[in-house]
Amino acid sequence: MKISYMRAYIELVNNLNFTRAANELFLTQPTLSKYILRIEETLGVQLLIRSKHSVELTVMGRIVFDEFQEIVKKYDDLLNKVSVCSMCNEGELKLGMLYYAIKEYITPTVNSFKEKHPNIKLSFFSYQPNPLINDLLNDAIDVGLIFHLDFEGSDQLYFHKICQEKFVIAVSKEHRLAMQKRISLKELKDENIVIIDDIQKNFQTKFFKTHNIKPQNIILTKHIDTLEFTLHDSNGVAVVASHIKCMNRSNMVLLDIAEEENCYVDMAFAYKKNNINPAIPLFLKVIDQIFKGSKSFNVK
Repeated sequence: MKISYMRAYIELVNNLNFTRAANELFLTQPTLSKYILRIEETLGVQLLIRSKHSVELTVMGRIVFDEFQEIVKKYDDLLNKVSVCSMCNEGELKLGMLYYAIKEYITPTVNSFKEKHPNIKLSFFSYQPNPLINDLLNDAIDVGLIFHLDFEGSDQLYFHKICQEKFVIAVSKEHRLAMQKRISLKELKDENIVIIDDIQKNFQTKFFKTHNIKPQNIILTKHIDTLEFTLHDSNGVAVVASHIKCMNRSNMVLLDIAEEENCYVDMAFAYKKNNINPAIPLFLKVIDQIFKGSKSFNVK
């Protein structure tokens, strides 16, 4: 059956008037009537009850209308995907990144991608986690480097895992633990715990409960750039991903964690489930090649 017949039937049902529907479709009324008759003959059912002044749907007519809408939508989506995929060798990929994790994750991936796909333009956008997620969900960017965590809107995303990244302990250089290089989580008992108030908040809170760490106080800091000052003012400690070692903050010391179990966070490139940009699978393929076998990661 022709898609044009289905479109004609959908338009007729929307108008319930042959004259108006024919005008909308730029058809003559006899031609539209012929289309509907051919549908009924093909399916072997009566779709409409016709009178001089009105058109009504039969029960089967309503079922066919609903099914035709689904078929036409899928057909139009397919045409769109084919059109987009025909431009796979060109186009643009908008990449969101955590600026303090560029060296470990972005640089090697981008260099390889540009070498393999020189005609695809890469546009870069630097973020803190929450604005990155917001722009990802609102289609301002295609792919974003982010922690694989549960947060509001995460069900709309696919997470392409890169690796597990080891946590480290962050303290100010005046803190009693600052002279150590490696500590046990048990040593954090009764400390002031600083938690970053973004998508990591719930995960970090659960982390301390999992390891039975009971803080003296829990203090929130806005994001990674305010962490150094909050640690100093509160004489607190924080658990952060090891890639922030690249920030080189002079008043903040990062200590390795002695424990291994449940001391990692998954790093991933996330993208929206309904994003059909054909450059995304090409980018993910490069990621797999770059990080193949990288189950865990600890920035030195």
